Amino acid sequence: MPPLTPRALALGLLGLLGGGILLSLLLGTGLEATAAWQALLTRPSFLAASSALTESPSATLAETIVWQLRAPRILLGLVVGSLLATSGAVMQATFRNPLADPGLLGVSAGAALAGAAALAAGLSPTQTALCGFAGALLTTLLVRLLARHSHSASLLLAGVAVNALATAGLALLLALSPDGTLRTLTFWMLGSLAGATWDTVLIGGMLAVGMVAWASWRWRFFNALLQGEAVAAHLGFRVGRELWLTQCAVAIAVGWCVSLTGAIGFIGLMLPHVVRRLVGGHYRRLVPLSALAGGTALVLADGLARTLISPAELPVGVMTSLVGAPCFLWLLRPR
Repeated sequence: MPPLTPRALALGLLGLLGGGILLSLLLGTGLEATAAWQALLTRPSFLAASSALTESPSATLAETIVWQLRAPRILLGLVVGSLLATSGAVMQATFRNPLADPGLLGVSAGAALAGAAALAAGLSPTQTALCGFAGALLTTLLVRLLARHSHSASLLLAGVAVNALATAGLALLLALSPDGTLRTLTFWMLGSLAGATWDTVLIGGMLAVGMVAWASWRWRFFNALLQGEAVAAHLGFRVGRELWLTQCAVAIAVGWCVSLTGAIGFIGLMLPHVVRRLVGGHYRRLVPLSALAGGTALVLADGLARTLISPAELPVGVMTSLVGAPCFLWLLRPR
């Protein structure tokens, strides 16, 4: 029997998420916690057209920091974490391996290469996001062409090759970049939510809802796929088409995340694995709980990254790796 029920885990994650959001809104560089709390109470919604606090410059600064800097960043962390964890859960079913993640098919590396090239060329954030989309999709198409078949073994081998190629291209881009561009690219590759805006949160929120809803709707296919592709085919699923749709969905989700936030590791790998250990591997509950766990983990990690060495800031990708790697090794210990 799993050590937790799905309801207990969901309630625990919601409590952690609520506490993490509140602390992230109140704590940080440039604003006292009391001023942030006052801004929260006076302006309960970022959609409000005016506020009584706008009468003083300090209150206007408080509103700006809370509602235009911290709140979008927190929600973007929730969205990106949900997308990465859902993509990881889906990939683990595709390869029937609880240690799989979106990087196995080279999707993350392809999106990172395209996004880094866009940044080096001085393109706008919107154009960079589109380039990340394109890089992820082109990587997926290349893997499909190299694999020749839709079977997971062929896809895995092709993904490893494409991932190595994209990583080499990214290293070459860094080697040829001038110092100023190199610093920008290096910090971006380490992962950051600092570029969050309400527009990106809105777009990402719709994408996350669609991704989680689709993966939850296809839970029967993912459960069948865990028994093998032949079993899934005997149960009436069109395995080749379903795997192609799965790869495209993962490419879109991961491409959008990487183009905006850079590389953030261990969310897609560790959180679905943790949820599976706690409540079992049934995909009807694994997908939504993985999404909630991924969003919660990234919100907490970004809060730590912002405040741990304040007024400086750690890249959130570094924080997820520092916390995720030891936790993951502990999970893999002999039982």
